[in-house]
Amino acid sequence: MSNSQANRRRFTRVSFSPPCMISADGVEQPATCIDFGLRGARVRLSNAIALKGKSVRFLVPAAEEDHAFDADTVWQSGSEVGLEFTGVPFDSFVYARNVVLQSSGHSEAVGRDLGVDGAIDPSPKSGSK
Repeated sequence: MSNSQANRRRFTRVSFSPPCMISADGVEQPATCIDFGLRGARVRLSNAIALKGKSVRFLVPAAEEDHAFDADTVWQSGSEVGLEFTGVPFDSFVYARNVVLQSSGHSEAVGRDLGVDGAIDPSPKSGSK
């Protein structure tokens, strides 16, 4: 990612590199997450296929459950793609929030991303009670 892309970014991203999957047009492809935020991710595909402008499903396996994010591919450069999340189930959103908070330590920035004034509680919470 270039400096101009980083400067244009409106939301907090953190380095986060678990294996993941991208599902597009009914085909799943292994990928690696490069960075991750509440509103999107940068992902490296195992095979460079044309995804720019397509809607995809971004899947992140986790110990307790897999997390799915519906996303639009907003840019592509070779095998790297930029995803903007368009639909996130609550449990996946809580997972994303916890990853960003724990990796960045910037609860004020995450609060800003959420449209909240001030810092938010950094303690991990699950989506169920």
